[in-house]
Amino acid sequence: MADFRYPYGMKWPINSMVEGSFMRRLLTSCFGLGFMPIAPGTWGSAPVAVLFGLLCYMSVSATVMSLVLVLVAVGASAVCVLFAPAAIEATGKKDPGEVVADETAGQAIAFIGAFATGTTAIAEFRYRHPHMTTA
Repeated sequence: MADFRYPYGMKWPINSMVEGSFMRRLLTSCFGLGFMPIAPGTWGSAPVAVLFGLLCYMSVSATVMSLVLVLVAVGASAVCVLFAPAAIEATGKKDPGEVVADETAGQAIAFIGAFATGTTAIAEFRYRHPHMTTA
């Protein structure tokens, strides 16, 4: 089976579906965002930022916010640790650029810390949603 090619040289791992590592690589690439040609790590962090913004917009409680971010961080970390070897084996690179699950987990951890301390850009959300307190 020939590789399917996307514009700008992005390469989707269609061949690895046959080998069974397609889902692993899909998860480690944050559902394909790691295959973006420019700044794949930034794209891997974007879903967490969007999720955080949506949760703030929906005025969820601090407990729900923290729980969701912790689940994202733990889940993305587990995906990275368990499934990154499939991407390493498929690409032959020690640190494949397509693996962005670690950036996803790191962004979730950053938002947990920023939300808990009320610092940086989170202050604006806390100002607009004063009921979202950690105390």
